[in-house]
Amino acid sequence: MLPILQKITELKHLCVCLVAFVVFAVGASGAAVAQEEDEPQNASQQAAQDPQQDAPPVMDDSAFSAGATDTGTPAVVDLKRPALTVKQALDKIPAGGVNAAIKDLTRLGYKGDGNAFFHLAEIYRLGVGREPAPDVSVMYYRLAAAQGHKQAELNLANLLYFDIGDIESRERALDIWKAATLAGELEAMYLYGLALWNGEAIGTSDPIRGYGLVARAADAGYSAAINTELEMRTQISFEARERGVEFAEDLSEDSFSSEPLDLDLVFAGLETESGRSDQPDDWAKVWRVEVGFSLNDMDSMYLQAEIMKQLPAFASRYAVTRIPARSNPDNWRLLYGPMSDAVEAASFCARLRRMGEDCFARAPEDGGQGGG
Repeated sequence: MLPILQKITELKHLCVCLVAFVVFAVGASGAAVAQEEDEPQNASQQAAQDPQQDAPPVMDDSAFSAGATDTGTPAVVDLKRPALTVKQALDKIPAGGVNAAIKDLTRLGYKGDGNAFFHLAEIYRLGVGREPAPDVSVMYYRLAAAQGHKQAELNLANLLYFDIGDIESRERALDIWKAATLAGELEAMYLYGLALWNGEAIGTSDPIRGYGLVARAADAGYSAAINTELEMRTQISFEARERGVEFAEDLSEDSFSSEPLDLDLVFAGLETESGRSDQPDDWAKVWRVEVGFSLNDMDSMYLQAEIMKQLPAFASRYAVTRIPARSNPDNWRLLYGPMSDAVEAASFCARLRRMGEDCFARAPEDGGQGGG
């Protein structure tokens, strides 16, 4: 969904970071070698010689000098030091050695360890020993993802969508979720399903695809999806749920579209489950109640479901249909009836207004007598 130019820009960003690091490291290599004999061989020896090392880092320029700058530029590190592991680097954090851990993780990351970059991103996202820095976290998540770290890619999408949240970031996050969904990642499947359901993925609600993805994630045991699926199933018809499950069974790039899938199943299902099935021969000749001004397909569906939920004893008395909105023929109003007289129509309208809905009682036209 993002332009190719954006992807190229991301690759350029990665290249620039790597080139800058190499140039920076080479420029300081002479000084690093000259100081090697006087410098402790690891962070634990340095902490023993300097009691201040165990203290939490102070948020000023010096606090970043041991690991990374306040803008997230990787610090100069000595690539000749003995091999260490990500776990050894992280073990320094509880004792207050956040800066030493950042320095070690940076060195491991630029030696090809995507997990090190992932933990650097987590440190800056959570604000461990410093203020949270989402932009720095994004940089390290991207570096980790470029080295094949799947969780880093998902965390990157979550950060872009929920924390940064501008249009470009959200579109990038949706792209990541969609690709990961096709690869069978349950977390991405659940989140992309929610985005489709809520109308945030394609600009309008796609409840059948959204339900299908959440249901598949729930069926596979993804805990967050289980309760969500139970709530979703109360809002769409059985036929719509079956279609969603069928959709999610065999996913491919062609499975998705900019248009909602079989939306008529969602609304038609609710019509048969809500209210009387017998429609007046001519709505203009009966007392009726109009609800809503200009509703899209999903808004009209949800409003109908909400009316049935809050006013079941009343809504179940009447047939319900949709008619084009006066201001926009592509949108809808809900129409309930027939009512026996003006008093019944006004009574139902009053209850709808207490729900916060716009409502108008309409009298029969051309000599109609109402109905019940």
